[in-house]
Amino acid sequence: MYKLSSSLADRIRFDEEAFAYARECIRAAEIPIQDIDPVALAQHVIELKGLPTNDDPGEAKARFIDAFCTVYTEMLRDDVAKRIHETHLIEMPNRESLALLGDAAKNFNGAEGDLLLAPTRFFSPRAEIAAFKAGGGGIFGYAFDYPCSVTLEEAGTGKWCAYPKRGIGYALRRDIAEAVCIASMLKAKNKKLLG
Repeated sequence: MYKLSSSLADRIRFDEEAFAYARECIRAAEIPIQDIDPVALAQHVIELKGLPTNDDPGEAKARFIDAFCTVYTEMLRDDVAKRIHETHLIEMPNRESLALLGDAAKNFNGAEGDLLLAPTRFFSPRAEIAAFKAGGGGIFGYAFDYPCSVTLEEAGTGKWCAYPKRGIGYALRRDIAEAVCIASMLKAKNKKLLG
């Protein structure tokens, strides 16, 4: 029996068991990780299997659910890391500069976020030169999955650009790419749940 109310060692062992069980359950889920509700999954497991024997059921349930949420966050970040890759981009300084690109300006149609970024592979050599003349520049950045539109506030950060119709976004820093990708995936999940 875990003595959660009086033993730090028992709390640590209980948490270790809860974390291990959470990893096992989340890995065994037959749905994409972003579609998992860690609280609902933890509560379902508690209903089916119960909690390990302990002296404080309320504390045990809270620690068990917290373990599922923590493991879910770690596994979601690992999943997101697979959805991000380096790419070479053209960054334009503002919307007015797009007028100097001619047909190549279409590469920025539908852009969301607060930057104007597009992969260099979309540009002919002539269009790249026009972009540079218009104040744009080539830069290395990150491409990421973008399944659902999010605002700067929902993403919790700026300094990114995304194209919802293409399902892809771009950022100059990896941590920003991760934050926007996660926000977009979670919003897509919520939209799916709400129908």
